[in-house]
Amino acid sequence: MIFREGMHHVFVEELPYATQKGIISHVSIDARGNLSRVTPVLECAHHLSYPQIIEHEGEIYMLPEASASGALDLYKAKRFPYRWAHAARLIDAPLHDATLFRHDGRFYITAGMQALRSASYDALGIYSAPSLFGPWTPNPGNPVLVDGRFSRPAGDVYSADGSLWRPIQNGTRGYGAGLEIARITAIDATYFAQEPVASHAFAAGRAALGPHTLNWAAGIEVVDYFANGAELLGRKSA
Repeated sequence: MIFREGMHHVFVEELPYATQKGIISHVSIDARGNLSRVTPVLECAHHLSYPQIIEHEGEIYMLPEASASGALDLYKAKRFPYRWAHAARLIDAPLHDATLFRHDGRFYITAGMQALRSASYDALGIYSAPSLFGPWTPNPGNPVLVDGRFSRPAGDVYSADGSLWRPIQNGTRGYGAGLEIARITAIDATYFAQEPVASHAFAAGRAALGPHTLNWAAGIEVVDYFANGAELLGRKSA
């Protein structure tokens, strides 16, 4: 999500039933809380999800997950928010929910990775670079963490009170089972440490299985959660 020209712009994964292949769509929220129509803005030959929006040197970029392609690609807004063009390939690896941030003059990407026979939510990989466009190098300790509760990213890393805070997907009870917050206590090109500080859950009916991601901008917080669509529509699942 990004706040721009008086509007909140929310980018989401949309999964058309007919294709079962994720695309990136956009919805805007005006000052009165009115939502625009959901409009597709980026589609590729492979599945896309988890779109992160990045402002850098006066330009706007999108970093969507494309683990099915085996690589992580960056896109640049040509006509925000509807038109995007491929800008660069950052990493040749099937990363999950890659989340980019900057700290002490260096760029970092945290991501779920499959290593040591783990699931995508069990292992945390970290890459770093001197600039947005690289070269990106893996932390020599990758995966820096193997833990289904505190590994896979769940939204933008944010800075507050002199610290970096990282939302995390808790996958110990299944996909979308919960949300954790951790404070990054140390990070550089070769080292990473974090301290879990909070767990988040909410009651949204028996159809909702748990929060999935957390993002915010200019006074609005956006949370999505994994749910049984049939039950949300009032129908019993088979």
